[in-house]
Amino acid sequence: MNLDDWFSQGLLVKHESSPEEMRGLFSVIDRSISDSKAVGLSPDGKFSFAYNAALQCAMATLAAEGYRPGRGSHHHHAIESLKLTLGESEKRVRLLDAARKKRSVSVYELSGSVSDAEVKEMLAFAEDLKSKFFHWLKENHPDLTP
Repeated sequence: MNLDDWFSQGLLVKHESSPEEMRGLFSVIDRSISDSKAVGLSPDGKFSFAYNAALQCAMATLAAEGYRPGRGSHHHHAIESLKLTLGESEKRVRLLDAARKKRSVSVYELSGSVSDAEVKEMLAFAEDLKSKFFHWLKENHPDLTP
């Protein structure tokens, strides 16, 4: 399975990226990482920001490859695509998908469901993914590197 197969199945749509778009996406990633460290913010909020930073890395990677998520389950497909783009392991993809579900619960169902340890883990994950994405972009799409 590859991104072209996903496109054929309607899971992705074609997208033309630009250095300006990548600059914007990096600024969103940086803002989310910074916001996840805000003093006085609940662990739920910090976790949500850290998750969003990791998700934006996945979305930006897809954009650099010429795609964006198509119909339904945008977050899930973006996360799963990390195996095909950045070569993320199944274990790391499962961790991020579990964070997707945890974030959903904390945003829509149950306040106080995230621990400080989970925030720390998600933030480290997001920062690592941002670094991998930046190096991957420089190597694979230098014309898009901000």
